[in-house]
Amino acid sequence: MSSAPDHAAQRGQNAAIVAACTLAVACAAAVQLIVVMEVDPIPQFFVVPLLLGFAFGALIVRIRRAIQRQQQLAAELAQRERALADLNRELETKVVERTRDLEQAHEHLIHAQKMEAVGRVAGGVAHDFNNMLTVMFGCAAELERTVADDPARAAVAELAAACERARQITRQLLIFSRRDEAHSSRVQLSAMLDALRPMLTRLVGRDVDLRVVIESDEAVCCDKGQLEQVVVNLVVNARDAGAKNVVVTVGQGIAQGPSAMARLAVRDDGPGMSPETMRRAMEPFFTTKPSGKGTGLGLSVADGVIRAFGGSVDLSSTLGSGTTVTLRLPAAGPASAEVEPGSSPQTTSAPVARLSVLVVEDEAPVRSIIVRILESCGYSVVGVETVQAALAVIADATERVDVVVTDYQLPDGTGADVIDALDRHRPSVPRLVTTGYMKADDPRLADVPVVPKPFTPSALKEAVARVLDTETQRAAAG
Repeated sequence: MSSAPDHAAQRGQNAAIVAACTLAVACAAAVQLIVVMEVDPIPQFFVVPLLLGFAFGALIVRIRRAIQRQQQLAAELAQRERALADLNRELETKVVERTRDLEQAHEHLIHAQKMEAVGRVAGGVAHDFNNMLTVMFGCAAELERTVADDPARAAVAELAAACERARQITRQLLIFSRRDEAHSSRVQLSAMLDALRPMLTRLVGRDVDLRVVIESDEAVCCDKGQLEQVVVNLVVNARDAGAKNVVVTVGQGIAQGPSAMARLAVRDDGPGMSPETMRRAMEPFFTTKPSGKGTGLGLSVADGVIRAFGGSVDLSSTLGSGTTVTLRLPAAGPASAEVEPGSSPQTTSAPVARLSVLVVEDEAPVRSIIVRILESCGYSVVGVETVQAALAVIADATERVDVVVTDYQLPDGTGADVIDALDRHRPSVPRLVTTGYMKADDPRLADVPVVPKPFTPSALKEAVARVLDTETQRAAAG
């Protein structure tokens, strides 16, 4: 928009143009009369030329104003076109950003759907798979008692170790899919790695040099089985990447807040990872391995497991210079005198009195192995497969029932229904619930000990002995 001085200048220019035109026409008329026509002009004669000059000047001013207006409109149009172009560029940028956000959201949705699918599959398969592992654990224990020659005992030990690894893989998948909870305990890292070393050596083979370096003897609070599986996964990943040297190091980590941290690092001299691979390495189902050689869950599972215990996973890699995966976990305090679960010192030999155990389990092989395990301890065992059959035994006053061991998933109900029947008819009878997978949200099982499948014979014996001892102490106190 023009300013006031600009308007004044334009008015002055316009007045000068009009005056000049008027004077020019008047002068032209005078010259015509005096020079050409040789007539003495009279003042009245100049009225018409002056008017013509004034009109001509006004016309020029109008034309000038029209041209200026046209130029002004052209400038405004150019300015608006530039503003529109800027708006178009801004809109295109926002469209690109929005499209990228939508693509990322779509990818996250796909991953979430995959995780949900994994959780559903894990929850559905875990019960049956853990039942099979329970049978395998029981059979391995029976074989171990019966075989005498060393080669056969070594084979049985390998079978039991394979069952244990399968159990940890199942638990790892359940924890990763948020279908199960990990249980913390005090784990001495050096002792854990000493126990893992023979298996890790077999896994990497003769072509890989595996070394364990203990910089400081650290203990952490975590689930031992899950941490072992994470270490196994990291070492196997290094082997599959083509590493010739793998070093597992235990030391002190960088303190985070008031809590001390322990560090467990797995370093290899493999080909390393590109920046793009590094960015996606922790994504579920992302893998650079050929089809059939990996699921893409290794690092993402490790990250989920370690974070569940308040730790972190750091990944460092350079293309051509190897990879280092560092696990940082909260350090445990001084060792206490508490007995860890599964290592109860109490005896599992036959009780003095021949107690009667009711086993409720729908899977015949699992029921058979549980019956054999408990009968080996001297118990009298009755096995049934449905809730209704269990209710018939519990309601029959002539049947002796000293302990009830029931599965959670049953064809005609759940183990909670069996517990309800016990509360009605035999409230003082100790009870245990076994399960391959269940949600811990049934209020009827809030105070009932749970033995997760797959369990070893010794774990089942200790659990039964523990509930009997608890009930005996409660009766003596009452």
